[in-house]
Amino acid sequence: MKLSRKQIFWVGTIAIVLFYFVNRGRILYSSTITTGTVATVKLSKQTENEAATANPAILFSDKNNQRYLFWGYANEIMLAIGDTVKVIYEDTQPSKANIFSASAFWFETAIYFIVPFVVWAAFVLSFIEANGKITLRLKLFEKKKSDDLWIE
Repeated sequence: MKLSRKQIFWVGTIAIVLFYFVNRGRILYSSTITTGTVATVKLSKQTENEAATANPAILFSDKNNQRYLFWGYANEIMLAIGDTVKVIYEDTQPSKANIFSASAFWFETAIYFIVPFVVWAAFVLSFIEANGKITLRLKLFEKKKSDDLWIE
């Protein structure tokens, strides 16, 4: 089977995208989504080199009515004390909960998609010529010449 540079690029890209979405889907499937309440917000002062940040502390209860408190990421979304948010946690580790939002669940982990994609694109575009082709020989079973035995 001969594959062009473009085909190799797309095969790798699709594999990376599938891995990312399968991983996110696995987490969604094995997790519980509930609501939490903002218990407090820790504000940091603005300095000359850094902007002020606000970290919300979220209080929620798991399926067994055990209460947990975790700190959300700074400036993820602007929250006030008493606001309710969606919380996602794995049943086996409710203490490692996160705010369930696009920025926290999808975009924060996008780095695990972006880095492999950039490395893959750089590899394919650098080491395979524009009109180059790669030949793949997938021989799962090869007949041994000395006798009629099949070996894997």
